[in-house]
Formats: sequence, structure tokens, C-alpha cells
Amino acid sequence: MAASASRAVPRLRRAADWAKSWASTSGASQMAAKDLVQAIKDGKGLVSDRQYHLRTYKNCFVGSEVVKFVESSGRASSRSEAVDLASLLVVGGFAHHVCDDHEFKDQELFYRFYEGDGETSVRKVADKALHLDWVAQAGMLRSKELYLALCPEDNALYVYHSDIASEPTRTMSFEDVAAKQISDLGQDEVGFMLVITDAQGHKTKEKFSTFGDEALQQKWIQAFVKSGFEFVEDQSALAGSAESLFEFSANSLERKPVSFDSFKPQVCIVVNVASK
Repeated sequence: MAASASRAVPRLRRAADWAKSWASTSGASQMAAKDLVQAIKDGKGLVSDRQYHLRTYKNCFVGSEVVKFVESSGRASSRSEAVDLASLLVVGGFAHHVCDDHEFKDQELFYRFYEGDGETSVRKVADKALHLDWVAQAGMLRSKELYLALCPEDNALYVYHSDIASEPTRTMSFEDVAAKQISDLGQDEVGFMLVITDAQGHKTKEKFSTFGDEALQQKWIQAFVKSGFEFVEDQSALAGSAESLFEFSANSLERKPVSFDSFKPQVCIVVNVASK
């Protein structure tokens, strides 16, 4: 079946754990998993269209049927060994649950091989991402949890609905941008804000919270800075306690940070002007 299930334990990081597990899997086991992929595709009746609750799921196989096939074909000497081998289909990034809700289970759950190479699935991105983790973002009615994967190799931030999603809900591309900055959210909130300026000077802002976890906030900020983002300290908190203009900084027309402290002891006049 294609049953959907909510996360029993909040903020799991299963695909990232699978990537680490696969990296430590023996070469023989990896080869056995790859052979199993082809055997399932070639096996009569294992992959087919299936229905559940009046919905048709194209080109999928059933977890328990594959476990039975593994055991009956002599690829495992016991049911538990068969489950271990079949689990590598998901751990190795070959297949995923059709609703992206489950790891591999010896049950009547539907799984499907990735279309193409599944290169933007969480599992595949986990192999090359600089940082992956949960964040929250305010919505129209309530805050929603998102799983982010920062991938400098792709010059992108992938946004997913779960930690084992087969594809992103959207992708923030950092190709051909004029500037990319990150800041914290000040004293009242724990999280970070991304500010992306395109070649035409238009800015896009994305605000994420980190569940009150300052350590997680710092991990994200450090990862973005490492990937080429400019860190700009949130100055809204500073505004309430600042004693002079010289405690602030601003970007020049060349988009380079300039501290007002560099103008001491000159008299400064601050003028609000429109500029490009």
C-alpha cells in the first residue's frame, strides 16, 4: 500500500544517515544491491502499476514481495538477511517510497526506482551537500517545517518537505547573482535570513527559524559563509542600544561593507537617497 505516515520522531535525518551508511557498506554488498536492482526490473510482475485507495501508483514494487524474491532466489539465507539486502535499495539511493514517507520495510508498502538518477533527491544530494537539516518558516496560517540542503557544488539550496523526499519542492539557485548575504535574526528570534540580489538589483529575502536552537543557527550561518555568502550582522537589535552612528555599518555602492567607525572623527551627515 502507499500509506502515508507522519514523522513519529520529529526532525529525523534519515537520508543523511543512509548516505553515511552506504559509504561504509562493503563493496560486495553494494554490488549485490546493484545486481538486485536489475533483477527486480527484469523479474516478471515485480514492477507494475498498483492501486491503493482509488489512486494508481505507476511502475512500483511491494517491499514484502521483494524480500520474498530475494530469499527465494538464493540471494539471502534467511528472511532477516533478505530484508538487510533489500533495504540497500533505499539506503543506496536506488529507490524510494512512493509517498516519501517510509524507509524500506518488509510490508505491503509501495516503492519506486528513481526516474533518471534521482540527483536532486535528499538521498543523492546528501552525498555532496555541505549542510542538511530542518528549519521552520512562517506560512499564511502557521509555521511549517522544511528540510534544507545547501549544495555549493550545484550552487543551490534545495528545499524539501521531508528528510527523505525524492525531489525538492523548490530550488533556490545562486547562479549569476550579484550578491548573496546571510544574517542572524537579532535578539528576539533564533534563525537566519538569506538576502539574494540578482543581476538587475532585485532582492529576494528568505527567513528561517531554527526552533530556538542557537547551535543549529550557527551551523547554518557557518555553512553559508563557507559556501561564499557574506555575513551581515543583524543591526535591528543594535539599534535599541547603540550610542552613536559609528556602531553601525552599511554597504557601499559597490556592495562592500563599510563601517561608519572608519569615518571618525569626522562629522557625518546621513542622507536617505535612491541609488542603483
